[in-house]
Amino acid sequence: MAAELKSPPIADSLAMEFCDELRATLTPEQMEQAAALNAAFTHPNVCHSHDFCDANMVMHEVLVRHGMNASEEDVMDRCTDLWNQAWNLAKARGFRMFKRGDKVEILEEFQDEGDDKFTWIVMEDEEKSVDIQPVDIPMNITSLFTVQVGWIKLA
Repeated sequence: MAAELKSPPIADSLAMEFCDELRATLTPEQMEQAAALNAAFTHPNVCHSHDFCDANMVMHEVLVRHGMNASEEDVMDRCTDLWNQAWNLAKARGFRMFKRGDKVEILEEFQDEGDDKFTWIVMEDEEKSVDIQPVDIPMNITSLFTVQVGWIKLA
């Protein structure tokens, strides 16, 4: 009997959930190292998240939440492309899926003078860009800054 999908997930939302689960499994340092290794040693069938955990099980758990138990043959046939699309998207983004409340740092090459003096907080979950705000600024009115995902990293 074929498993019934709870909701039809898309690769982008699965990639985000996969990154969330990886972040819950790995340390920020391990996440950064896996992303750096993936960027340095590119191969479509290699992901260095496996250096730190059984990342297949992480993705499997994400799929199970959507009613896709990859251990069932008929389900695996239906979800292989989606699995690969979500994984490749997460890997291409360097596992950067920023969430509201995350503390981030602006990468040095994108900083304006003084940016390194502030604690930056993500104000809304990542979409195509990220809204961040300094939290330790002595002003009554604070500014919101929209930055590209590649300009920041988890603090």
